[in-house]
Amino acid sequence: MAGDLARNSERTDRLIADVGDLAKDVKGLNRSLTFAKGFGAAAVFLIPVCAAMVWWLIGGKLDDIRDEMYRGIPKTVTSSPASASPDRK
Repeated sequence: MAGDLARNSERTDRLIADVGDLAKDVKGLNRSLTFAKGFGAAAVFLIPVCAAMVWWLIGGKLDDIRDEMYRGIPKTVTSSPASASPDRK
């Protein structure tokens, strides 16, 4: 009887230690998940804000560059088939 009690006491102590280790692992996992969720939320907010700032800073310059590129290209005139050959009889 005393041997059974000692064995149960030993098993209980081992169970308490295992549960304590598991609690530490769960706390670490929770901390990592919280960090990942915070990082994701910050990225969802900061990426569009940074893109808007970059566009605000250099968007006008990009429009100027585009206008310079298209300055020398003549605009194409769309014509109907009847007006394509005026000497048609």
